[in-house]
Amino acid sequence: MPVTGVQVERITREGVYGRVAPGARVTLENLSASPYGPLGQRRLHVVHANPGGDFFCPVPVAREGDRVRLVVGDQVSRGAAVRQLLTLRGLAARDERRPEVEVQGLRLVRGADGLARFVNVRRNPAVGEPGVTLRLTNQRTGAQHDLVLDDDGRIPAGAALAAEPGDLFVVAATDGVHNARLGERWSSLCVTDPTQPVDEPSLCLGDRGPSRGTRLASASGPLVKGGIDGDDPLQGAVGDCWLVAAVSAIARMCPERLTEIIRPAGDGRYAVTFKAWDEATGCYVDHVETVTARLPRIAGADFAYGRARDGKRPDTAELWWPLIEKAYAQWKGSYDAIDCGYPYAAFEALLGREGEHLDLDELDADALFAALGRAEAERAPVVLCSRPESDWPRSDRRGLVKDHAYTLLGVYEEGGERWVRLRNPWGEGEPTGGARSDRKDDGVFELRLDDLRAYFCWASVAR
Repeated sequence: MPVTGVQVERITREGVYGRVAPGARVTLENLSASPYGPLGQRRLHVVHANPGGDFFCPVPVAREGDRVRLVVGDQVSRGAAVRQLLTLRGLAARDERRPEVEVQGLRLVRGADGLARFVNVRRNPAVGEPGVTLRLTNQRTGAQHDLVLDDDGRIPAGAALAAEPGDLFVVAATDGVHNARLGERWSSLCVTDPTQPVDEPSLCLGDRGPSRGTRLASASGPLVKGGIDGDDPLQGAVGDCWLVAAVSAIARMCPERLTEIIRPAGDGRYAVTFKAWDEATGCYVDHVETVTARLPRIAGADFAYGRARDGKRPDTAELWWPLIEKAYAQWKGSYDAIDCGYPYAAFEALLGREGEHLDLDELDADALFAALGRAEAERAPVVLCSRPESDWPRSDRRGLVKDHAYTLLGVYEEGGERWVRLRNPWGEGEPTGGARSDRKDDGVFELRLDDLRAYFCWASVAR
């Protein structure tokens, strides 16, 4: 059957109504809902038009301003399909979803021609929703480069930046509505050069300057003390809650994997083996970073960035977690470059698998409780993320942190009430007002399932 164009007649929160050739196959994907999520979990809704050519196709978690791809015909054979990008309009007065970008999978690698090009080590090559503008500002030169994500949400093909090894680019993002002046920082990227391996990751925290009084100093504590435990990793001055919470979840469910990842390499050095997606072979391959036990410390004493709970003294505290954090920062070129991310990148780097994305707005209470309980039974690491402030349901935040990653410790039902147990990677700070805690100020607390659904937006499950 020859494929003709598509006529969109109406868009609602439930989906898209339109007309195509009678019986034509219609596929729809929301490119704004977790565009950074697992590629293997692409949310494609497929319907067929009726004999009169009318169709209705659901839109997953539709919000005003979302970018949606509509395909009429065969998805596999691009030449046989009509592909159209739609922007959802008329659902609300203002764009409801801020642009989110995933840069933890990106590396800026300098070539022999002096230009730095983007390399993606995640299976999902998308960085954000189509049409989002990224502004990269070189902190050394002040030069600014604007890149517009293509129709697949990727960095434009052939994009390159004039840069030197070690140059740090602060990244800002806008969809034309949110952060329109590009004044709000998202994250950063550091330029690396394979011919000039990074010996130590930069301690500088980008446009915020270096952490005051922080320097690298030797630590002599044991690699592991009493076994690897999910309560060990604590977050420091770097905004890498996504990584800390994911490592905590892995340590809780499969500590043996972390034992395999980090090994002594002799001469006081440690080899940390990550996984990187190789597009050419279609599989994950090993990437090894070798690091020293020189760790960021404040005035030569306390750890400045990640540390283990067992103590602040570098001569006695176990080192497995701060060394993994350092190795990942070294892979990225800078501690600043591991600021702001999503657990999917951590699960891929540490486990070599994408995991599963759960959108809490798409699940009712029963489905969410069952999904979290199933993950717990399967010993699958889980990280949940709280909503951004703009999506907070009311002024009472109950002590929770916005835009923050938490490790799932379990779910249970008691007296007809369903509870979720979480851990804040800060290792302290427990919510009040309806939450329960063990009063140890260790960051562990419990929320009613209804409060979890109100204050949290998604979960990442490493199956």
